[in-house]
Amino acid sequence: MIEEKLISNWETEIRRGVIQLLVCAVLSESDLHGKAICDRIAERTDDIIEVPLGTVYPLLRRYIADGLIETYKPQDDQRKTIYKLNQAGKEFYRNILELWTRYSVVVSNILHYRGDQK
Repeated sequence: MIEEKLISNWETEIRRGVIQLLVCAVLSESDLHGKAICDRIAERTDDIIEVPLGTVYPLLRRYIADGLIETYKPQDDQRKTIYKLNQAGKEFYRNILELWTRYSVVVSNILHYRGDQK
């Protein structure tokens, strides 16, 4: 059915931006390896938003290329790569969080608008 495809496409677009925001949010709290990022997002959203590793790793690589995150290997497990927001990444997160907050307020206002209220 075409409606299902349209809804699925819309959800994909929304998820893309939300996942970027949530990855930055969890990295702003602590340095994490890739699977821990996915687990933290699933945990914090009561499994409503599950981020596959195949989604998070390309995003992390892009953020590295953009100069927003850095990586390091922990002393106790050199196989893991830990991701850390650097100063540019923290500033990026603050900016997209501000945009998200602004957009969510105005979208909510439109969705809950009643013409008789001012």
